[in-house]
Amino acid sequence: MLGPLVNPAFPAYSIIGVYSLEMARLYNYLLQQQSNKFAIVHGLDGYDEISLTGDSKLLTPQGEKILSAIQLAGLEVKPEAISGAAAP
Repeated sequence: MLGPLVNPAFPAYSIIGVYSLEMARLYNYLLQQQSNKFAIVHGLDGYDEISLTGDSKLLTPQGEKILSAIQLAGLEVKPEAISGAAAP
């Protein structure tokens, strides 16, 4: 969880995926204390990335937005369609 905050490369811009809204709010608070540009993403269906299976929350220094899979990709995918195959 600390990795993006202590990155030794000191990126000027970060896009960080988080697994929960609580973590998104914590990162948002901490990153606003710095001068770097950032975006935090959380798939509202539990993914730590932008999701095509539902809505995603985007937090930036300018505010928060909810983005739908249809807005982002023009379609919404059912989670079963992206599940892995069963092990033999």
